[in-house]
Amino acid sequence: MLATHFTQENGKPTEEFAALLDTCEVRHDGSFESVYAATQQAWLQPAKTRADILETHGDLRSQVMELLRALGLVDAIHGSNPDVLETPYEYAGVLGAKVVGVRKRLRFALNEHWAGARFNRLCLAGSPRPLPPEEQAQTLQWNNPELGYRENLMQGLPTPETEIGMMQFVYDLAQRSGTLDFKIPCFAVSCPPNAKHRYTTHDNMQAFREEVQPKPGARILVISSQPYVSFQALVAAQELSEATVVGCGYEAPATTKISQYLDNIAKFLHELRLTEK
Repeated sequence: MLATHFTQENGKPTEEFAALLDTCEVRHDGSFESVYAATQQAWLQPAKTRADILETHGDLRSQVMELLRALGLVDAIHGSNPDVLETPYEYAGVLGAKVVGVRKRLRFALNEHWAGARFNRLCLAGSPRPLPPEEQAQTLQWNNPELGYRENLMQGLPTPETEIGMMQFVYDLAQRSGTLDFKIPCFAVSCPPNAKHRYTTHDNMQAFREEVQPKPGARILVISSQPYVSFQALVAAQELSEATVVGCGYEAPATTKISQYLDNIAKFLHELRLTEK
């Protein structure tokens, strides 16, 4: 089995993950299948968006935060080793999110690029998810703290109606305003619409693969945010199996629910189990 922050090669939980399971009183026999089944039952909140996940483990925050940090879910993860001269990534893909998250991810992508995680092309990987009115209003907030842009440049521009339209809108305005300074090609890829308007990282990466058709061995940087970096990088590696995928992203907000962390771990274990079949 793939060795991760959560699993050893023999499938047993790592020391930090075993401590988290014990703290959360998740009973298992030490095998991967036992841990998988127990966490799916105890932690997974299916059919809920991240924002809709209920906080059912908030009372454990003081006991588990350092364990979650040790498991690589809290602090920012960077795409380069500053002590090593690395070959540039062929692509960097910024994954879709709500508008505040998109602005933070683009700012993080720029910082990574100039810090040494160089990439030749930038992809905005989003979806046709409709934007609710409050998110449309946030998109037009020109003096936002994450990635401000000049107000006069928005005059006459139509308000974006979808996630991918919002991502392109934010990128274009920030580039023209000088708050982004990418000097490389940028393109947008959207997964096809579906009736439920529910889109996943699998959808994003399948659309990216079909559009780009990366060459075997291509280095691809997937940019998201914590606590989802390891999960989304694992999904991307599944969908782009002939490429070398590295995940990175900014630190988890202090408001992240403990149940969001745990739900994400359950999803990660599910994806990991699929890779072993």
